[in-house]
Amino acid sequence: MAADRTLPPTPAVLLVGKCLKRETGNATTLARLGRAVRSGGWEAVTQDPDNIPHTDALRALIKQHNIVTVLGLHAYRTSHVLLACQKLGVPYVTVFGGTDVNECVRDAVKREVMGRVVAGAKSLVAFHDSMRDAALQVWPSLPPGKTWIMPQAVAVDPDLDFDVLSYMNAREAAHVDNRVHGSDHDTTTSHRENQGGEMSVQSAGRNKSTGGEECGASEKIRTTENVPPREDNGVTSRNENMNTRINGIPCKPQRERLSGPVELPALFQPLVLMVAGLRPVKDVLYLTEAWSEWQRARGGHGRFLIVGPSIDPQYADHVHAQVSRLSGVRVCPSLPPQECQAVIRRATVLVNSSRSESMASSILEAMALGTPVIARDIHGNTALVKHGHTGLVYSSPNDFIRELECLLQDSGLRDRLTKAAEERVTCCHSLKTGKRASP
Repeated sequence: MAADRTLPPTPAVLLVGKCLKRETGNATTLARLGRAVRSGGWEAVTQDPDNIPHTDALRALIKQHNIVTVLGLHAYRTSHVLLACQKLGVPYVTVFGGTDVNECVRDAVKREVMGRVVAGAKSLVAFHDSMRDAALQVWPSLPPGKTWIMPQAVAVDPDLDFDVLSYMNAREAAHVDNRVHGSDHDTTTSHRENQGGEMSVQSAGRNKSTGGEECGASEKIRTTENVPPREDNGVTSRNENMNTRINGIPCKPQRERLSGPVELPALFQPLVLMVAGLRPVKDVLYLTEAWSEWQRARGGHGRFLIVGPSIDPQYADHVHAQVSRLSGVRVCPSLPPQECQAVIRRATVLVNSSRSESMASSILEAMALGTPVIARDIHGNTALVKHGHTGLVYSSPNDFIRELECLLQDSGLRDRLTKAAEERVTCCHSLKTGKRASP
């Protein structure tokens, strides 16, 4: 009888981090790290820490997948898994997520838990110098060579078939429909997120028609912010694929791949885009009052689009309630990554207003796609955005409005910023450079 020549299973790395909602920055980072692990000849197994509730669950995973090391993204959110690794004698690496060293350390209990995680880690990884320095301030006894710098990396592949104009029309229709029915929420948000984010906005962004005549006045969308729309001339989300007029501006559905990017109507310009999950640390309302006043003064032209999943339901309810009284602000469900990148590509500017960041994927994507960035003056943002060189930085809402106006009035500034930003991403944040780490 021939001897059993079955090869042993390939050694695997367990990647642990919050990833149940795939449109979050953590999920994007874990996917990138998984690709890097697999390119090195290892298997990569990704799990949300909530799916590994105790040591026995971790032991079973290790046995099932031949896991030889664990990588935890965020020193606190993955702490129970990493502390279980200590019990089992499994080596692990801790990747600082941003809010762990910027926010969680303010809580004495969380800081003590993270201290045990950090002390037992084989190595620690930070995305930039200021994050490493923040960790060293909290835990000054860390050995100098234990913490490595590995910049975030990005690869963009926007869906060129995604019709951003139809998507914007659909968001306006949903806004009108919600106002007619007295709802603060985009009615598509809860449906999409109850489906786990898997449902694409097919009717909103993938128009299958090849054209058609412009619609009549009966199909006009009423969007005057301070006048409640009448039900008879509102357009509901069921009409998203129809040719529409918005405030008298004809908007034909078109496919970007066939005809090139379609100029967005004046109603949507400038298109200020924020990609962020709805949770307090993202502070998505920080700019909206100032924007609303500025937008009203421009006759209602321009949209401030907040795109992202609801992470904290109570905060999300607060955001929707506040936005319902503001002019030109829309809160939209999260999009699949390629569709979101298509919207970033068409935006006038991408903004970030977080109170804390590690190194935002949306900023990197905008820089790679040639969309200018205006970011709040915090360490994680300024590690990427050098004011006046690779983007613009603001320290207050009024400061943001001034920077936005500078960008709108100076096309040369826009060109210089986007060129330098693209060069920065190619040089320092491509997938190839993202594999390298330095002490």
